[in-house]
Amino acid sequence: MANILWGFFLKKLTLHTLTSKSSDDNIFLNSFLGVLLP
Repeated sequence: MANILWGFFLKKLTLHTLTSKSSDDNIFLNSFLGVLLP
């Protein structure tokens, strides 16, 4: 169950990053993923 939610969460983050035109969002996302996935 947790894996399904995690996959959905990552998919949403990826879509947000790809559709985002703001570099600030990408920097935030990169540092956020850097914490989760060292």
